[in-house]
Amino acid sequence: MSEKEVPDEPSMIEKAVIPPENLSTADIWTYLKSNPHMAPTLKRIYMTLFYYRLAFPWVCFLSAFLALPLAAKNERSGILTAITTAVIIVVMFYVISEIFKLAGQNGYIPPVLAGFTPLVAFLAYGFYLIRKAG
Repeated sequence: MSEKEVPDEPSMIEKAVIPPENLSTADIWTYLKSNPHMAPTLKRIYMTLFYYRLAFPWVCFLSAFLALPLAAKNERSGILTAITTAVIIVVMFYVISEIFKLAGQNGYIPPVLAGFTPLVAFLAYGFYLIRKAG
């Protein structure tokens, strides 16, 4: 039996039965590249999760970026208002990110938009807050 007759390696077969949410980003990328003829529905799920994971580390930068105008607002309205606003913004970001992730996985929007749109939208909101405060 030649190598061309057996298209999948045991590690790829093992990754196929693991839910995509439990795979690392590198495993998702490897799985996508090693299965070019994957079903479109399954490919959308993996691609959306991949882009979502690429965008998610930038949330730290986004949090610091949004903290700038909230800190300036703190002087005028009190620390409790700033903390409450920050918590509300983080919860809203998480909810919107999950909605976009589901929309991408179900094919309503392209996977790359599903992963990056919430981040870009909240960065734009941060720029708006900074311009408004400054």
